[in-house]
Amino acid sequence: MEWFNGGVGEAIAAAKAKKAIFAVFVKGQTEEEPTVKLTEILTDPEVISSLSSMVCITVENGSNTCLQFSSIYPVILVPSVYFIDSGTGVDLEITGGIVTKESLMASINKAVAKFGEAAETVLTAPVAAVEPAVVAVAETSVVSSESGPTATKDESTIEAVSNTSGEQPPALEDRVEKAKVLMEQRRVERENQEKEKEKSQEKERREVGQALLERKRNKEEQEVREAALARRKDKEEEKKAREAVKAAIEQDRLDRKMKYDVEKKANDEKRKENEKAALVAQAALAEKTASDRATVARIQFRLPDGSSQTKQFPAETPLSEVYDFVSTGLETQFTSFSLSTTFPRRLLDEEAKTATLKELQMAPSATIMVLPLGGLVSQQDGGLMALIWLILTPLTVLWTMLSTFFGSAPAQPRPSTSGSRREGGIGRLRNTEKDDDENNTWNGNSTQQM
Repeated sequence: MEWFNGGVGEAIAAAKAKKAIFAVFVKGQTEEEPTVKLTEILTDPEVISSLSSMVCITVENGSNTCLQFSSIYPVILVPSVYFIDSGTGVDLEITGGIVTKESLMASINKAVAKFGEAAETVLTAPVAAVEPAVVAVAETSVVSSESGPTATKDESTIEAVSNTSGEQPPALEDRVEKAKVLMEQRRVERENQEKEKEKSQEKERREVGQALLERKRNKEEQEVREAALARRKDKEEEKKAREAVKAAIEQDRLDRKMKYDVEKKANDEKRKENEKAALVAQAALAEKTASDRATVARIQFRLPDGSSQTKQFPAETPLSEVYDFVSTGLETQFTSFSLSTTFPRRLLDEEAKTATLKELQMAPSATIMVLPLGGLVSQQDGGLMALIWLILTPLTVLWTMLSTFFGSAPAQPRPSTSGSRREGGIGRLRNTEKDDDENNTWNGNSTQQM
């Protein structure tokens, strides 16, 4: 099978000259599966043998030739095959879509059978067959009028047919004129359609352009919003980082302050302990120094009745002599007694009798309480006064030590005009001096006296 390489008009003329079927194969894109299958079927030997007697031409879908062809024979399915009677221009058989070998062979057989029937009809009525052929050629030339150089050939074909049919009745010429008018009308319609199509394409292009501009503007706005959001996010992160740094600095300052306070407190406590230890050491040293410098021990004996008696002993006097003095030298005699110091509290009965008063830290002064082991004090108020002197004795001893340490003689008691008297078991003190405050009168103002 050989494909016809000329235009549609030339193919029609060739088919008419051979009195054969005009076959048009409308194909889609080469990569489409139906088109690929149809191409494979056309390479089959049986199909090639059946199509060898026809004038076959291929038309690509979407091309100008296909558009011209579809204006006469509507193209609905792609790929599709049109079998057209070249004498009458009538489509004998049409098949399309998914084409198989069996369906294509069946269409070929039907087209051949219809073409045989049409040929017999032409033999019986030659005049009637010429007129449709001329009309079909005229209509087909409409398709080829847009295909450049082939349009001249189509017009020569029409003129040749008109010359061959010059012997026909005038009605045939009218039909040719009508066909030409119809061709012009269809050309004008196609031009209008092209203009409408261009308008619609221009409108679509403008809409697409507006859509692109709108999309670009939205994209720019989105980018601006994202940039603003990013800046705001960066500012927030920077603020958080700054606050974190401030918090870290504040925490570090608090830690250093806490550490400083702890160290200061520890140093203060240590300093106080050192000062306390130094004071204790100084007091002990002063006491020891005073004890070492003292040559006389002034001992004050506190009796159970509240009275007291003072006696001076050499600092190297043993404790046994103190016991002898209490037994024989006191105004109140005791048969059995116990001696103890008040400050610090110490029981002398447990000390060695050979120990000196200096060794017992009773020099330069000390206070010894004489406690009888049997019998009661005869005086009436002895128990109460003993309790009072027991409380006041530490203060007296401290005053004596300080007076001795600074080397000053004990202060003489200042005469007082106060008097005392006893009423029963209660002693009363009274100051005989007149107190002017008791006689003052007030004028009602708490800040002024009269």
